[in-house]
Order: sequence, then structure tokens, then C-alpha cells
Amino acid sequence: MRPPVEPPKKPTFDPIPPTRSDADSPWRGDIAWYQRSARLDSITRQVEQPLSHEPFAALVHVQLLARDCGWLLGRQVEATTTTHPC
Repeated sequence: MRPPVEPPKKPTFDPIPPTRSDADSPWRGDIAWYQRSARLDSITRQVEQPLSHEPFAALVHVQLLARDCGWLLGRQVEATTTTHPC
């Protein structure tokens, strides 16, 4: 008798570690920290979700990911201009 086959483990993936470390820089428990942390957690969950086979659902998912990318880019530009002003 063969041993039961375990499903492959889902890799833990944090697509945004630099932004996460930036979000941890304010005082933990502060409203700004909570908002950034919640948004980053939400983005991580969105990235881990597979695209739907339904065209409209897949379109909405991609649009939400695009919005999240814009937010991340804005945070990166904001952090870069704050630390290295031109």
C-alpha cells in the first residue's frame, strides 16, 4: 500500500518586502501603520489568488492588481523622493 500523497505546499511569498519594511518604520499601532499594513496584507492575498476562468471576474482581478501596483509605485516614489530629494 502506498503512503498518501500530500498536496504541494503553497509557497509563502511576500511580493513587497521593501514596502513592508517601510510600513514597519512608523510606530506600530499607529493608524498610519495599521492602514499600510492592512493594505499590504490585502495586496499579498490578491497576488496569491489565481485568476478566474470567468472573463469578467478575471478582468476585475487584473484591474484591482493594477490599482495595487499604482499604490505601491506611489509609495516607492514617495519614499525615494523623501530620502533622495532631487
